Amino acid sequence: MVKKSKGNILLELVAGLFILSIIGLLAFNLAISANKYLQNEKEERETYECFHAVVNEIRYNLDKEKFKSKAVSNKVKIPYDKNLLEELKNKDLLDIAYGEESNFLLIEFSDERKEFVIRLEGGEKVLEQKVRGNL
Repeated sequence: MVKKSKGNILLELVAGLFILSIIGLLAFNLAISANKYLQNEKEERETYECFHAVVNEIRYNLDKEKFKSKAVSNKVKIPYDKNLLEELKNKDLLDIAYGEESNFLLIEFSDERKEFVIRLEGGEKVLEQKVRGNL
């Protein structure tokens, strides 16, 4: 059996604490990265859910004549924010007031193709879908 001096025990203790602190930092960074990933997934899911709610609103409930009366050069801008789904439950799609938000839905009607084109613009994402509504 080898007798250890106090200096060796101290070095082993420092090395052990160093290894434990590295493992702790890695676990902490992993937890932060997982939280950011889950937050991004939640935001993407909410964006797609809202976008498809607007698509379905246009597909089944939007009247072309009402759209044309509100449109400027066959285009209507609708603000996109976290409250849009709640506003759609209480208001008509075209009655939602547009402000100067950075994210917006642009709804355009094409007379020659007889379809609506919906774009979510602003930020990093640009979503687009063509819809044949109640014409």
